Amino acid sequence: MSELIAQRTEFPNPWDMPLEDINMNEPGLFQADLHWEYFRRLRQEDPVHLNEDEEWGRVWSVCKFNDIMAVEKNHQVYSSEDGITLGLPKSRMFERENFQTTNFIAMDPPKHDIQRATVSPVVAPSNLTKLEDTIRERAGNILDSLPRGETINWVDL
Repeated sequence: MSELIAQRTEFPNPWDMPLEDINMNEPGLFQADLHWEYFRRLRQEDPVHLNEDEEWGRVWSVCKFNDIMAVEKNHQVYSSEDGITLGLPKSRMFERENFQTTNFIAMDPPKHDIQRATVSPVVAPSNLTKLEDTIRERAGNILDSLPRGETINWVDL
């Protein structure tokens, strides 16, 4: 997916730019590990930050724990039904609309609750304990198959 989105590689110091210019929709911020200071500034000055982005549309960055929990617990106001990820920019809206899948994490109650009840027994601690050897073996096989001594991009794997 990373090759689908043109990414910036240089970013200004978040403390030297107007607050309204902070755009947390930039994938390069995260790839360059620069997002921390941007979030720090937002938490201090604008913890519920609206970004009106020409490419991505309206995106809210909710940056403080109590605010995040308030959003998470109020699906009547803050719905996940339209998705929980940015995915593709507006310029690729056709692909976004035609290929977006729905998973239960992006569902609101009661649909979410029904789906969660179906999978909860499988991932209960007692079942995961039974699967521990298999999980460790598979994780080890994946890690052992990775190239050594070179940089890899987990997102592209």
